[in-house]
Amino acid sequence: MKQRLNLLLTTALWLYIIVAAGLLSVRYNQQFDWTANNRNTLTQASRTLLETLPGPVSATAWVYPSADTQREIRARFAPYLRAKSDFTLAFRDPASDPQSVRSLGIGESGEVIIEYQGRQEKLSVLSEPDISAALQRLGQSRGAHLTFLIGHGERDIEDTSPSGFSALAGLLKDKGLSSERLSLATQALPAQTDLIVVGAPQRPLTPGEIENLQTYVREGGNMLLLGDPGLPLAAALYAELGVKPLDGTLIYQDYEKLGSGHPAMALVAQYPDHPVSRALTDLSAFAGAAGLARLPDSDWRSTALLTSVERAWLETGPMRTRLAFDSDADQAGPVSFGFVQERLRAQRSQRAAVIADSDFLANGYLNQVGNRPLAVALFQWLLDRDEQITIDLPPAPDTGLSLSPLTTTLLAALFVVVLPLLFLVTGALRWWLRRRRR
Repeated sequence: MKQRLNLLLTTALWLYIIVAAGLLSVRYNQQFDWTANNRNTLTQASRTLLETLPGPVSATAWVYPSADTQREIRARFAPYLRAKSDFTLAFRDPASDPQSVRSLGIGESGEVIIEYQGRQEKLSVLSEPDISAALQRLGQSRGAHLTFLIGHGERDIEDTSPSGFSALAGLLKDKGLSSERLSLATQALPAQTDLIVVGAPQRPLTPGEIENLQTYVREGGNMLLLGDPGLPLAAALYAELGVKPLDGTLIYQDYEKLGSGHPAMALVAQYPDHPVSRALTDLSAFAGAAGLARLPDSDWRSTALLTSVERAWLETGPMRTRLAFDSDADQAGPVSFGFVQERLRAQRSQRAAVIADSDFLANGYLNQVGNRPLAVALFQWLLDRDEQITIDLPPAPDTGLSLSPLTTTLLAALFVVVLPLLFLVTGALRWWLRRRRR
């Protein structure tokens, strides 16, 4: 009797706990995000982006009816719906409107169409970086047009090697910026160009090309001029932008303590108070930077964006294993190697940047340390898109699983051999124990 009473009390207690938990779950809603970078919680960058989008935003998911699919899509967009009251999400069955499916180019697996002020973006991947990148493109009524010069060994936006700029081109595309390659020797500069990028030419530009670039700057065009040590320099073009290049390679004598791996790896952790750098918190890395000096008689309003530490120097001699500062030939630090320039031209702000290093934008370095946020801020500022400077969401690091061959083999052995044997031995042992009891 006592044992039965204990059983009834235990059952009643568990029923009470279950009912109480259910009532609490209905009344209170609490979420915990344990993913890397809290990717299921809307980041500050996305919240800032939504604040720059006045008016309603609609998302239409063209997917076949499925409770699991709709639940997953709702979960992806839920942070956006909470952050923006006029952000709506609807579901459409592709089978109900085949004509719209064909006109929109909806695939068999289904996509989500995001609409804002008459513009559309189609998404098949629904991570926060992808959704926010689409919203950022939709937020620009006119996408900016960038021209990258080619023909003299410049960094190429179609080059996928570690030294190429293909990753940069993809990053800019996500921000609603279109890029094209152009040779000034054979082609005229497009009228819609918003920014010219001269990406560290390995061979000298022709006098005609330099003159065309000077004319472009004098008429108010924006420019990003990149250089590296030992390259042929168009001094007249540098002077047009209010700076002059310095001889030598920037050296950090305490590179071993810093862990950079090479004395010619310049690291910047402190930035001036400027729109480009105001939100930068991580250090940026520059492999093989040169030096720059401001011209005193320039009409540009100039800011030294990148400056070395005081104990660095410009090495003008050959690069040896062990380097030492030569007070007679080398220039002591701090050395500036990146300037952002601004002036008023034709009642509008003209902007330019000169940086004595091009590696920080290359595929091999763009996603290292704080180079990506610096690149985004720099290009957005050059294009007069100050409200977009701090909006950037790098891909989440834990969206994919990469296993070594050894780990894959061990996991296969665990699930194919070890666990089945363990279950077999456990079952045999339980059978043997029961037989003994009889």
